[in-house]
This record gives sequence, C-alpha cells and structure tokens, in this order.
Amino acid sequence: MDNRPPDKNLKDKSLLYEKQIEKLEYAEKLNYTLYDISNAVNTTRNPEELYQSIYNSLNKLMPLPNFFIAMYDNKNETINFEYFIDEYDDDFPIIENLEEPNCLTGEVILAGRPLFLKENMLRERAKKNKIIGIIPKIWLGVPLIIQDKVIGVICVQHYTEPDYFSHKHLEFLICVSDLIAIAIERKQTLYALEKQEKTLSLILDTTPDSILITNLEERALQRSKMDSISTLASDIAHDFNNLLSSIMGHLELLSIDQTNLFDSQKENIANALISSQKAAKLVRQLQALTKSNGSAPSNIDIYKIIADVFNILEQTTNPLIRKRIELKENQFFVEGYEDELHQAFMHLGMNAIQAIKKKGLPSESFIKFYASQKNHINSQAPSLLDSNYLHFCFQDTGCGMTHDIKKKAFDPMFSTKETGDKKGRGLGLAMVYYIITKKHGGSIDIETKEDYGTIFHIYLPVAGMSGFKTKKGKQAQKSPETILVVEDEDMVRDMAVNTLKSFGYNTIEACDGEAGLGIYKKNHRLIDAVLLDIIMPKMSGVETFKQMLKINPGVKVIITSGHITNQDQKKIFTKASGYLDKPYQIMELNQALRSILD
Repeated sequence: MDNRPPDKNLKDKSLLYEKQIEKLEYAEKLNYTLYDISNAVNTTRNPEELYQSIYNSLNKLMPLPNFFIAMYDNKNETINFEYFIDEYDDDFPIIENLEEPNCLTGEVILAGRPLFLKENMLRERAKKNKIIGIIPKIWLGVPLIIQDKVIGVICVQHYTEPDYFSHKHLEFLICVSDLIAIAIERKQTLYALEKQEKTLSLILDTTPDSILITNLEERALQRSKMDSISTLASDIAHDFNNLLSSIMGHLELLSIDQTNLFDSQKENIANALISSQKAAKLVRQLQALTKSNGSAPSNIDIYKIIADVFNILEQTTNPLIRKRIELKENQFFVEGYEDELHQAFMHLGMNAIQAIKKKGLPSESFIKFYASQKNHINSQAPSLLDSNYLHFCFQDTGCGMTHDIKKKAFDPMFSTKETGDKKGRGLGLAMVYYIITKKHGGSIDIETKEDYGTIFHIYLPVAGMSGFKTKKGKQAQKSPETILVVEDEDMVRDMAVNTLKSFGYNTIEACDGEAGLGIYKKNHRLIDAVLLDIIMPKMSGVETFKQMLKINPGVKVIITSGHITNQDQKKIFTKASGYLDKPYQIMELNQALRSILD
C-alpha cells in the first residue's frame, strides 16, 4: 500500500507525465530531422549539397560550431574530409595512414564504433602527440556504417567548452548515423549515374538508332534512380513505423486514464498525439516510393477515385478551370492500391493546375480524364497494351513541356519550381511514375506540346480477384481470449501487450519469430490468435506463419507491418485472418481481433 500523501503521489505522477511528454517531443523533432535528411537525397544536386543539408538539419537540434564528414576510401585506405565547419582550421588534408597515432578519425574507422573524448582524455593524448592541430576541449566521432562496412565518420568538437556535448548528444548522433550513411551512399550512387548518363548520351548521339537506344537507357536509368529512392524510403518507413507504433500506442493509453491530470497535461498529450499522427502521414508519403506500403491490392472503380480528386480540386482551385470526367461509375475497374492511386491522380491534378496557371488563361482552360481505346504510339511499354490493361488519359490545356523538361519530368530530383517553393520538392511526378509502373505494373507516358497542353497516357491492369482486406470489427469490449504477440521491437511489443491487457485479453509475448514458433508449438491449443510482425531477426514473420500453418491450418493470424517488400510477403495476405498497417490505433487492434474471434 502506498502511504505517501496524495499531493506527493500527484506530484510524482505529474513529473512522470512531463518526462514522457519531453521524450515524445524529442522523438518528434528527431523524426523531422530524419525526414529532412532523407528528403535531401532528392532535393540536392550533388554530394556537396547533401553534406550541407545534413549539417543544417543536425544544427537545428544541436548547434554545431565545429563539424565534419570524413569519407573512407577502403581501396586506397585513405580518409578524405569532404565537408567541414571549423572555427580555426580551414584545411583538412587527406589522411593516408589510418594507423597514425594522432588520427582520431582513423581510430573510429578501425574500431568501427563511436569515440567520445573529454578534456582530460584529450589532454593526455596531446602529451603523447596523438592529436593533429588545435587541441579541442571535447571531441565526439561516430562511424557511418552500411552492411557492416565503415564508409566514413561524422565528428563534432568544441574548443572552449569542455561540457558542450553529453552522452545524450552521442546517442542522438548514433541514432541518425545509419540514415546519414544510407543517404550519402544513395546520393553518391545517383550522382555517379547522372555522370554516367551524360557520358552515355555523348556516345549514343553518334550511333545508329540513337533515339531508340537513348530511350531504353533513359528508362533503365529512371528505374535505377527510383530503386535507390525506394530502398532509402523503405528503410526509413520501417524504422518510423516501429517508433510511431510505440509512441502513438502509449499516448492513446495515457489518454484513456486522465484522472489526476492537470488540463495543461491533458492538452500536451492531445498535442503530442496529433503530432504523431502527422508524422504517420509523412511515413505514408515515403511509403508511396517503396515497393509496397503494406496494404493489399483490391478491385477499384477508377471513377470513384477521379471523382473524389476532381471534387477536391474544384473546391480548392480556381473554379474557372473546368474539370471534366468522361467516364461513368462502375464502368472501369482496375486492380491496385486505392490510396496510392488517389495520391498519383492528385499529383497529376495539381501538376495540371500549376501548368494552367503558368499559361495564364484559366477561363479558357480545363483538365479532363477519360478512357481511350487507342494505343499511344510512344508508350514506354508496348507489351502492356492488350486486353489485360486499361488505357486512361489525364489531359490539361496548360503551358505544356519542352523536350528537355519532358525527358526529366519523372526524375526524382527534378522540379520546374523555384528553389524554396513550398508547393513542391520535385517528387510529385516521380511518385506518380513509381506508383503506376512499379506498384501496379502499368505504364505512363507523356504527350505534350509547348503552349498547347499535356496528356498523360496511363495503363493500369484490369481488375481480377478482389484484394484481401481486414474485416470491420465490432466495438471494443472486454474478452478473456489469449493472444500471442510476436514482435522484435521492444517498445512496439510492450505497447501491444499493454493495450491487449487493458482490453482484458490474456497475452503471451515473443521477441522474434523463432521464439514465437516455439511458444506456439507448446501452447497452440490455448492461443486464440496471433499478432505477428513480418520483418524480424532469426526467423521472418513469413516463415513463422508458414510453420504455424503446419501445426494448425486454422491458426488465426493478424499481420502487423508497414513494410511489405516482396511477393512472398504479399502471398501471405491470402492466408492471414487480418492485417494492421503500422502505426495502428489501439481501437483498430481490438476491432481486428473481435472480427476474427467473434
């Protein structure tokens, strides 16, 4: 029994909530920093601009008067300081010997782990001539690692304040180092592809059939660029989804029991939850560039999507610009992802509006969507033009495109907007291209003439069998069933277990697929349902589910993931009882369980 006075209990609880809010606010800032860094891969033109953008993003959270990025050349065993901000030194020479006793950066690379040196440690090293240049008061270096290989180091230091950095700053740099490493590697790859493209164009211009060859090279390059962006986006989305699942889940649990809370604390919880939901929307934007965002395909009436897009455009743009849909409801069905197609057509609509505004004749202009039975002669994928695909046209009477702009229109790093324009960052048409071609196996091509307008020719697969969807559940209610939670992320697993217990379920938890399968083998007769993550160490969720099916073909499994990456994972949808897209709300979890248990 707690014998402390009520005021003391209330004060302790208030301090606990304030610490939780502080952690959530820090996590939100970290999320936006990570998003800024990932987005910089697309909005910068070369590695040098990316380095500057990385510094700007980090400097917002922790002012960095002295900062540098050093890249390691494994082949030549050299270190090149490709970016640096320093209060005293204006030159960082290439280091050709990693094992030099006075090379702190080389020490980080050789060890493959962070190095945090305070004033007394630095003073001792200086006595032994183990420091190059002016001796700082504090020094912190973190390796940049990809697939267990060190590709570089990020370092910070301060010359006058020995306590300027703390272990909290070290943890922050470690947290962002993986993403920085991925961003730098992707930018270097994309930049090399750009240079290769210029070299190829010079060669192809002097060869027979140069136009055909150039088109093939451009398409291959476009797909290579989008694959690089996709890999980066999927890595970020996976980490964000796990982080947000825990944050949102715990916030919702806090919001259920608000007794003994001040109004300001309740407001802080509500605001943090709103911010988390906004962060989840950012993740969904990133997922539009991945091979799948975790949802299953379904049969879609294309008219309903276009009608909703045009209705939004009618309410939010100049009414003098006419919006016309020349097809009917229940006439054309495609198989695909409804949210992604909606996003693609919204991008095309906004692109059309901007083109019309640029031309400056809204009263005589229109955007139009219609189906066509004619094959577009310049289509990128003639093999798709058969009875298994529908041909749609998205037309506008805007300013049109020049030949050069048309060539770069789907490039993820290209935008016709001015630098700093908040209406776009050059990803709109790149997302459209990726959604249509990669996520739906279709094709998109541009027919345009400067000052006369543009037609986007879109080919999408005809609807086949209906896609798998999670059934709607009943209202949340207490239940005595036993749920096995298989999730490798501790915070996400704890949140799920606490949520299930709050609804009255019995729970068993496992930290990976191998442990989950072992528990299910021994207790499958007692387990009513399984909450199963897909991406886990030791044994994946897919393999775990396959083995559970061998034990009990009727096992009820709800898949939880925001990161479905291959066909094997997608096939598992057909055998699962339900699916929850991370980050999910706690009521959605209970509804999904009730839908398969009742």
